[in-house]
Amino acid sequence: MIRDAEQTGFTLVEVLITLVLLSMVAAIVFGSLGQVLEARARLRPYLDQSEETALVASWFRQTVQALIADYDTGKNRFAASANTFSGLTASPLLGPAGTPTAFTWALDYDHALDFTLLEYTEKPSDSVEVARWRGRDAVFSYYGHDQEWRRVWPPSDLGTSTTALQLPQLVRLGAELAAIARAAS
Repeated sequence: MIRDAEQTGFTLVEVLITLVLLSMVAAIVFGSLGQVLEARARLRPYLDQSEETALVASWFRQTVQALIADYDTGKNRFAASANTFSGLTASPLLGPAGTPTAFTWALDYDHALDFTLLEYTEKPSDSVEVARWRGRDAVFSYYGHDQEWRRVWPPSDLGTSTTALQLPQLVRLGAELAAIARAAS
């Protein structure tokens, strides 16, 4: 008795079923990938703005956290108003880190375009536009050792019995209180 040699391999039906299943999996994967890419494209402007805001906040924080008091008669004593402040920092954005560097942060409002510019300067020639936004609702404010926020530094309302330290405890870039009240109502 002669036995037929066993044949190995796949039948046409098995191959077709495998191809149908693979095409269904591929369709699901590519459909999901398309949805992810579409969502990413829609969210990209918000992500870019979020990254830019975080970077600006980091630069601002970097220079403010490294504030250094100048001599009492020094030309770079910390001085501030609602639109600008200047002094010495050990962590400049443009110069070498660790070197006491004179700097200025300024808010500049352009009436014609209704934009506020946040500018950083180390020397008259080294000015950088850090951020720009619509509107005029931003101001600097300064937190003193007496636990009060002020729009100018050094404070002039302490009287003669209290001497203010050269540097505030905190410096804040935020919206004006009037703008917050308008937005809430």
